[in-house]
Amino acid sequence: MLRRAEVDEHWEMVKEGLTAIAKKSPFDCEIGKIRYDIRRGRLRLLIDPPRRGFLIVELKMQPAKHLLIWMAWGPNGENLTERYLPEIEAMAKQVGAKYMEIRSKRKGYERTGWTVDDIIYKKEL
Repeated sequence: MLRRAEVDEHWEMVKEGLTAIAKKSPFDCEIGKIRYDIRRGRLRLLIDPPRRGFLIVELKMQPAKHLLIWMAWGPNGENLTERYLPEIEAMAKQVGAKYMEIRSKRKGYERTGWTVDDIIYKKEL
């Protein structure tokens, strides 16, 4: 069962996970900034204490209220988004979210009921 957690209490695990995620698919945010945003409440850290792993989510208000799953990390590559999907959906409905969103380069989410809504192209200058 997921529970909200204080980032400083679990920082070593979170840092390990964020570092592992960054090695597999680099992201545009500094790890320290993610920690700061969790501390100030913009992002939420969710953990399941018996397992080593976490999800980082954000409640967004635009264009409509929705839950953005920022990151998910589990030991040995376990997909925590899939494992906790019913719980995450219930949490999103409880706060009045109209939908959930994941931004990922992984194609596997389409096999689990997610649809592609937008593709972002980027050109380095």
